[in-house]
Amino acid sequence: MTKTIGDPVDFTDAACAAIEGWTTRNRPDARGLRWVARTPARDWGYDPFRWLREIGEIQREFERQIGFAIPLSPAEKRRTAELSLLKTMFVLVRKAEARSGQTLLKTLLG
Repeated sequence: MTKTIGDPVDFTDAACAAIEGWTTRNRPDARGLRWVARTPARDWGYDPFRWLREIGEIQREFERQIGFAIPLSPAEKRRTAELSLLKTMFVLVRKAEARSGQTLLKTLLG
């Protein structure tokens, strides 16, 4: 079954799962939601350009789970190296909401 942009999706769960999957593979010490307060640049030494590959992997998994692509520029991806992964999760969620038009408020009122 192929998802479309209009299909209801829990973007927060999908973003959390994408980051959790990445941490399980790449930072096992941070799995089990211990990643929420971690900042890639500060905690693991990622520079913004090296982080591009990692956040790209997270973004692709998130897009696979939600069923459509989200716009995230290289500059936005590099900036996430300085954000906690919890904030990065919300960046992904907000981008998906904006792209789909499916905001939390619309979902609750629907």
